[in-house]
Formats: sequence, structure tokens, C-alpha cells
Amino acid sequence: MSARHAARTAAGAAADESGTAAARRVLRRLLPLVRPERGLLLGATALVLASTAGETATVWLFGRLTDSALVQASPHAFLTPAVLWLAVAVAGGVCSYVGHCLQAKASGRLLARLRELMLDRLHAMSPTFFAQRPAGDLMTRFGSDVDAVDELAASGLVGATTAGCGVVCFTAAAFVLRWDLALLACAAAPLYWLLTRRLAGRVHEVSQEERAAEGRIAAVVEENITANALIQTHGMAKPERRRLRHHSMAWFEARLVAYRMATANAVLATLLETVFVLAVLYMGTWEISEGRLTIGGLLSFAGFLGYLYGPVQELGELVVSISTAVSSGERIIELLDHPAEVEDHPDARPLQRVRGHICFERVGLTYSEAIRPALDDVSFTLRPGELSVLTGSSGVGKSTLTKLMVRLHDPSAGRVLLDGHDLRDVTLASLRRAVTVVAQDSQLVDGTLWENLTWGIPDADPDRVVAAARAAGVHGFGLRLPDGYETPLGQGGRRLSGGQRRRVSIARALLRDSPVLILDEPTAGLDDDVAGLVVRSLRRLAAHRTVLVITHDMRLVAQADALIVLDRGGVIDPRAGRRPRAGSGAWEQPHAGEAHAGEARTGNESREQPGRPLRERMHTTGSRIGTVPATSPGRSTRRATPARR
Repeated sequence: MSARHAARTAAGAAADESGTAAARRVLRRLLPLVRPERGLLLGATALVLASTAGETATVWLFGRLTDSALVQASPHAFLTPAVLWLAVAVAGGVCSYVGHCLQAKASGRLLARLRELMLDRLHAMSPTFFAQRPAGDLMTRFGSDVDAVDELAASGLVGATTAGCGVVCFTAAAFVLRWDLALLACAAAPLYWLLTRRLAGRVHEVSQEERAAEGRIAAVVEENITANALIQTHGMAKPERRRLRHHSMAWFEARLVAYRMATANAVLATLLETVFVLAVLYMGTWEISEGRLTIGGLLSFAGFLGYLYGPVQELGELVVSISTAVSSGERIIELLDHPAEVEDHPDARPLQRVRGHICFERVGLTYSEAIRPALDDVSFTLRPGELSVLTGSSGVGKSTLTKLMVRLHDPSAGRVLLDGHDLRDVTLASLRRAVTVVAQDSQLVDGTLWENLTWGIPDADPDRVVAAARAAGVHGFGLRLPDGYETPLGQGGRRLSGGQRRRVSIARALLRDSPVLILDEPTAGLDDDVAGLVVRSLRRLAAHRTVLVITHDMRLVAQADALIVLDRGGVIDPRAGRRPRAGSGAWEQPHAGEAHAGEARTGNESREQPGRPLRERMHTTGSRIGTVPATSPGRSTRRATPARR
């Protein structure tokens, strides 16, 4: 039993020490955010302290009123202390109201600034960061975690200061009135403090479990909202409910443990306070019987004790609350201090007069914890004035190439050049102004159609907005919406179909008018008429900029100036003079079954035949690197020269 007790004691001491160290670390990290609000916080503290001083005065006035008016039954002696009591109470109430309003203002501004800082940090994170963390968990950090941190950074500081000063004021008043009784009353404080300290370490551990469970619950809810149709059509409602129940029970158990400890702390504190108040009243009764203390003096002393034990208990509860807040603070700091995969170098310079010449030089990329590289020794060139098409089987790294072009990742080997500048040597802001990417998932924001079209360029010329909408096939359905271009689209553009959302994304990209335009499957989900309109628009755009299209659509392949086929991290090299291997399939597979091809392909049908179109003759021959020129009827194109090795 003694060994078990020693182990529990050691574990508790370790928890106390780790909790204290964590609190100091979180406070040091968050204090710079508090400094801009120090004027408001100091003012709030001063006013709340003035209110505390007023409460001390009212207790003293109560004793005077008792001795001079109530004991002597003198109505005339009642008036003066009663008026003073009322005046002090009004002044103290005003100070308390204004002080707490200032505290709320400082707290609100601080938390808003903290959320903005967290959002800025999220914007610096790579796709890998988001792939490793559920969205619901990140949302919880912006919600309940930030609210809990208020106990440390703003409300906690003011509360701790005022409670501490209240303890000092009421203790001093009690000692002035009767030092011997005050000494007896203060004996409860060390016992209560030890009780609270032992509890705080355990509360910190439980709070970490509770916050983690909250994040998992939010992740489940977020997934069930975004994938609601999938869950319904696959009959997964019951399994998802069981998953939510599992995480909810983990949260409930942690919450219940924390609640039990906090309640036990409050009950023990009340019992401790009751014992010492009874002891003081017994001693006071003895003093009155000996004629050394008046009834008013004893009532005043009891009032001071009532006000004294309140702040002492508040300090104890604050220690427990801070233990909970530290757990949330650690989760926030983990986000704020997470290193960004891609950042501006100290000597990075903005791009000037971008032409759009992009060159991949022996580029390789291996994701963290990946077994095989996503890209390996990739080299090719994209030229201004050309429409280049990138294709290949799913999962060979096509989208990874686009992420490298806007520096969502940096290559593990080799380099990517824009107009001869290594992308790592230019500022991210200037690079992302020069390169526009239209992703395959067609992300829209919660706003009107017009706001989505002009997202990122809110001051765009209205005529240019309409022209871009016409070019992408948005204008027609946009006018048919209830409020035209001012129709709210809902979160994620849910009021539009998938094809309409894609057209809005393309129109937004056309409006940006960047020197480099990258589109991932721009014609997917579009009917033939709209797809033809998009293809013609891209053809026109390519005359004045660099356009790269990731697609399996034969209509775009037929319009390409250069064709890049990616397979196992590389691109075919036509310079070797090889004939395509029958059945290699890396060209046919992405396009098998396409309606536009007009036939179902087999291994025998894919063999090279004289006179067959380029789209049917193209095969990869391994992971060689280069670009292949494509031809369109009635138009000659020059060959796209591969980058030098």
C-alpha cells in the first residue's frame, strides 16, 4: 500500500510540475497578444479594484450601523452610515460595470486577433498539413479552444488580479479589526491552496482528453455534413451514428471526471470555510462575553470573512480553469508554431513583367512518410503562346506538378523555373499573382455569383466580368438565377450544379488574366456545347499566355501545341525515335471508354497502325522525360523542345 501511495504521489507531483511548466509556456507565447490591450486591461483592473475597495467599506459601514443604530435603537444614528453605505454601493457598482465592460472589450479584441493569427498560419500550411488533420479538429481550435484561452490571456489576468487584491484588502481589514481572529481565519487558506494545486494537475490531463475528443466529434459532424448524400445513398447513417457515439462517450467520460473534480473541490472548500467560520464565531462570542468585542465588530468581522473566502475560492477555481485553458492553449500554440513547408526566403524578390516561360529541370518530389517518390527526374518546358496538355493515368502525379508551379510544395530535387527564376527565389505573393490554377473540385465561396466571379479582384471592371462569364458559359445560366449575378450561391456554391460551379471557376480564372493559367479537367461535367465554348476560349487565351491543361478530353488534346504524357513520375521523350510499344497502355488507359473516342479499346486495338490519329498512337515507353507536339486539323505546330538534362 505504501508503494502504491508513493507512486500516486509521484505521479501527482509530476502532473503538477508539467501543468505548471505548460501554463508558463502558454502564457509566454500569448503575452505578446495581450500587450496591445494592456491599457484596457489595466483600466478594467483598476475599476474592479475600486469596486472591491467599496465592498470593503460597506462591510465596515455595516458594523458601524449595527453598533450606533441597531444595538442602541437610535433612528437618528441610522441615517448617516446608511447614506454613506448607499453612496459607496452605487459608486462600487458603477466601477464594477465599467470595469467588466472594458474587460469584455479587451477580451473580444484579443480573441479576434488570435483567430486572425491562427487563420494566417493556416494559409501558410501546405496540403500535407491539412491531409494529416481532420477539418473538424481545426475548427474546434478556432472555437472552444480560443474561448478557453480567454481564461489565461484576458479574463483570467483581470480575474486573478482582482481576486488577489480582494484577498489582500479583506485580509488587511480583518487584521485591523481583530488580528487574533484574522490569524485563525487565514489558517484555512494554505489548506485550500494545497487542495487546489493537487487537483489542477489532474484537471490538465483530463482537459487534454476532453479537447481531443471535441475535435474528433467536430470532425465526424463536418464529414457527415459535407458527405451527407454519400452517407444516405450508401446506408451509412447508423455506422456514422455509432462513430459519433464512440467519440461522444470519450468526451463525456473526460467531462464527467473534470466535473466531479471541480465539484469535489467546491464542496471541500465550502466545508473548510464553514469549519473556520464557526471557529471564528465561537471565538468572537467568547470575546463579546468578556467585553472585548462588540456585536457590530463581530458582524463586521464575519462580513470580511465572507468577502475574503469568496476571492480565495475564486482563485482556487481560477487555478482549475487555467488548467483547462492550458490544454486549449497548447493546441493553439501547436498550430501557431507549426513550421510552414513553404515560405518566402529572406532574399526573395517579387516577379517583374512575367512572360510565362516555365521549365522543370530534373524535378523530384517525395512526400514525407511516403515510400516512393511522387515525381522522379521530371523535365519539360512550357512556352508562352502555347496551349500545352498534360495527361496520364490517375495517381501518376499530374496534380502534384501544378502544386509545384504555385509552390504549395517545393521539389525534393531539381528546380522549377519561371522566366529563368527559381520559384524558391521569388515571393509567394508575386508568384501566385502570375500563376492561376483552376482545381478539379471547383471550389466556390459563400457569396453571390458576382462575388465568386470577382473573388480576389473585387474592383474588376464589370464589362470584363461579363466577358469572362460569357467565355466560360456562365452568363446564360447566371441571368436565369432568381437575382441574376447577385444571387447568393450558398456555402460551396451548393445552389449550382457541378458543371455550373466548374464554369464559374473557369470564368474567375479568365478574369484574373494571369500570364500562366493551369486548369485541371476544365471540361469535365460539361455538355458538348459548353465544353466547345471553353475549348475555343482556351485556344484564344493561349495566344497571349502560357496555358497548361490537365485533361483526358480528346477535344483539348486535338487543340494542343504540346502534349505531355506522365507515367510513373516521368514524361515520354520523342527524341529517342522509339516507336510506341504495343499494350504499354499508359496513354490509352486514361482515355479508355471516352465517349468522344467513339470506340472501346482493347490490347490488340491499341497497337500502332499507320495513319491513326495522334491520340490513338501515343504510348509511354517508361519514365523518360520530354514533351510531344500535337497537331490539330488545318494548323501546323512546332515541336516543343524538352529541357536539357
